[in-house]
Parts: sequence; C-alpha cells; structure tokens
Amino acid sequence: MVQNLSRFLLDRIGLEYRSLPPASTTLEQSVFGLTQSPTPDELISKLLATSATMTIKCVACKNEQQRPGTTFLHDLLYPAPKPTPRVTKTPRTTFSQLLRMGVERETSNKGWCSRCQRYQHLQMRKIIHSVPAVLAINTAISTVEHRKLWVTPGWLPEEIGVIVDQGQFFCFEGQDLKLHLQRGMHNITVYSLVGMVVNVDTSAPLKPHLVSIVNGKSFSCSPSYTWGGSDESSCAL
Repeated sequence: MVQNLSRFLLDRIGLEYRSLPPASTTLEQSVFGLTQSPTPDELISKLLATSATMTIKCVACKNEQQRPGTTFLHDLLYPAPKPTPRVTKTPRTTFSQLLRMGVERETSNKGWCSRCQRYQHLQMRKIIHSVPAVLAINTAISTVEHRKLWVTPGWLPEEIGVIVDQGQFFCFEGQDLKLHLQRGMHNITVYSLVGMVVNVDTSAPLKPHLVSIVNGKSFSCSPSYTWGGSDESSCAL
C-alpha cells in the first residue's frame, strides 16, 4: 500500500507542479545555486527526479537503443541468494549496495528487437546523469532474508553519500563515506535519513498497521532529503 501510494503521490506532485505558471523564490534559487528563476519542470527535476537514460541492447545483433529513464522513486534490488560452503563467511550486504543495484538496475529480459524483427534476449541498464535533492526509495522487502537485513541493529545508515560519475551511480556509507568527504576529490551529495514508513506486524487477533517516523529537526536544515517505501517499509532521505 505504501509502495503504490508513494508512486502515485510523487507522479501527481510532478505532474501538477509542472502545470503551475513559472515562479521561483529567493530560497529556491539559493538552495540550488541558480542564477535565474527556474521553470517548474527544472525545479521539480532538481527536487525529486533522478535523471537517467535507459539503454536497451539486443544480445543477438548488438543493436542498441536509448530512451528516457528518469524516475522519482527507486526500488531496492536485493542480490539473488547463493549457496555458500559452511566454512566460508557470507559477505556482508550493505544498504549502499542495494541502493546502487536498484538505481542502475541492470536486467535481462526477452523483448522485441526492431533490427532482428523477432523476440530476443535484451540487456537493459540505466545511465545516471544526476540525482535529486530528495531521494525516495521503496524498500521492496519480500522475503525472510530481506527482513533479516532490516532488523539488524545499525544496518540502515543515517547518512549516505552519492557520487555520479560518467553515467555511473556510486553510494557510500560509514567509514567509506567519511573517507571520501575527507579526501574531497569528488563532488559528493550527502543524504540524511529523515523519514520512514514501517509496517508493524503483530500476532492474531490484532492486525498489522503502518507507522510513519519523521525527524522534524531535519526540516530546519537547507536542503532536506528523503528516501521512500514498500509494502513492508519505506525510507526517506
């Protein structure tokens, strides 16, 4: 329910804001470093939209096509479970890894190839151009393994850093984030966790219910950030 509501609200906000006459305030211009008043389309893109291009490549003929892949909302993508020997320690899965896989989202599906004129295996991936001020995320929790990550104390970071370089999306947390900030070699966008929606599951006869958690202090800062939801939980940076 939260996942679908997030998509609906963000799409409607973008659509209706674009219908407003061009207007801007001094605050908007100072927050985004603008030299002149932006159009509603430019402003909503800076606020909510991850600008991207979807590249679709036919495995058979190598024909490649591109189409807009800009989005207001990202679903986390979890790695497929792999059987590991008992003596081998399972590699730690971080929130940053899931976010990067979800944003870039490389997939392979069958689809129609205009050059082959038949259905072929197509490889799809996103080329990222820029990230917004508000990053909304669907946690997309669907298995017990996914839930285990979220109930691990300290697994969800309070801050993440994002670098977009040559079409690639890089995400850092913890000591890696601190190291990048100290070096100052890349233009890095730091997001702080300001809100979540979680599903509180209880035993019968009580029914599950949704609870939203918002850090009100974050809204006194400029700019504030958000990350977004799923049927199990959602975050906002």
